[in-house]
Amino acid sequence: RCVDVDAAVTGLNAHRGSLLLSFHGGFTLIARMLFSAANCGLQVTGPNAKKGLFVAYKELASGRSALLSPDGVYGRRDKTISVLGRRFSIGTGAAYLAYETRRPIAWYTVKRDGNRFVPILEAGPHRTADETYDEFESRLFSFYSAKMEDFLIGDPGNLILSQRWIAQFASDEPASG
Repeated sequence: RCVDVDAAVTGLNAHRGSLLLSFHGGFTLIARMLFSAANCGLQVTGPNAKKGLFVAYKELASGRSALLSPDGVYGRRDKTISVLGRRFSIGTGAAYLAYETRRPIAWYTVKRDGNRFVPILEAGPHRTADETYDEFESRLFSFYSAKMEDFLIGDPGNLILSQRWIAQFASDEPASG
């Protein structure tokens, strides 16, 4: 098979109850398809970000997973991160969800492995007992930007970017989202 659905279902179920963070690079549609196949939670997408965050909060609180891409165009994008020396605006909903629900976080993407696609899941930071929201948000988005950088400088065969990312990296102006 060209898509390892069994490995994805096993990996995603091992992270059941986690907030899975992804971005609009790589094989986004395949990653979403595998998440759906695992039937382990909710994908937060679309223009109604407030409703999506509320539903994601309920999913996480009930022990199911939520998949969210903070680099998306919807929601309040009032946080700026650095990716490969460029500044990008991202949404803060993921940090809020992780902080308030105290659920585990994992980076989730799909990469090519020879002639097939495999899921990549890596545990992320977890809120500590005495950590403020601002401290946690800073740690979370440092992790997120580092994972994006790792992906972007990795195997070029995995580098599929949305038009937004292509335009921002191609521009002579510092990126802002």
